[in-house]
Formats: sequence, structure tokens, C-alpha cells
Amino acid sequence: MTNIVSEKNAARDGNGKYIDTKQMASLGMVDKEPIYIVDDKEVSEKDLISISANDIKGLNVYKSSDGKRVFEFDTKNNVSTYVTVRGLVKDTAGNTLPKAKINVKGGAVKGTVTDEEGYFVLRVPKNGILQVSYKGMATSTLNASSQLMVTMKKEESR
Repeated sequence: MTNIVSEKNAARDGNGKYIDTKQMASLGMVDKEPIYIVDDKEVSEKDLISISANDIKGLNVYKSSDGKRVFEFDTKNNVSTYVTVRGLVKDTAGNTLPKAKINVKGGAVKGTVTDEEGYFVLRVPKNGILQVSYKGMATSTLNASSQLMVTMKKEESR
């Protein structure tokens, strides 16, 4: 099992020594990646992404709403607190529903929309509740799980 030991807000200078962020700024080194220590070995953020999240107990890697990579490490429970939900949204006739909206109740995570074939992938809190909506259909509320098949029913007329 791989374990992340620490994250350093630093880079290495030309001699291989660690330089902290204040020293980096004074030397004009503003675009250096943070350094992560995994199993006592130094890895860059780029290398960390290539390590399977399943190999690092408690590591969640996802993109935030502004497109930046977020590394979240649950040190308290040392277990993953997020699940990747993959799903398909269709109507009762079996037609897929492109551009159906999938949101997480409470807004903890930015939602998504289904692709042209009705599929979606979304990383959500393990106990998250998904709300799936599509114009002319009744909203479906479901517990997050790794695989979902959502069948939307027409909205009832009033």
C-alpha cells in the first residue's frame, strides 16, 4: 500500500537542495510545482496523477470547478470519502437523454450534464445524493453509487 507522507510547498534548486516559497520568490522561481513525498520518494504533481488513486489509501484526486487539480487526503479515517459515479440517463421508452443535468444535493460538488449518448461521470462524496433533471421529465433523486442507470419519467400534468 502506498502512503503519502507529506506535501512540501517547495522546489529544488540547481544543487538539489529544497528551497521554500519565500526563497523561490526571491530567486524569481514562481512557477515551480509543489513536491509530494510518496513512500519516502519525491514525486511531482504530474507523477502523482499517474499513480492510481486506488494504490494510495485515502487519496482523492479530482478537478475543481475552476479546472485545477485537487488532491484530498483523508488522514482522519484514511479511507476514500468520494466515489466516482458512472451512469446512463434514459426515458421509459429506452431513449438516451443527452444534456440531462446531474447535481449533487447540497452543492458539495459541481454537477455535470450527460454527453450526446446519455452517459455521465461525476466524482461525488460517498454518501452524496444525486438529483437528475431533464426538461419535461420528473426530477429523480438517487443515492450515489459507482454505477447508475437512471430512467426518467414524464412530468405529470397538473
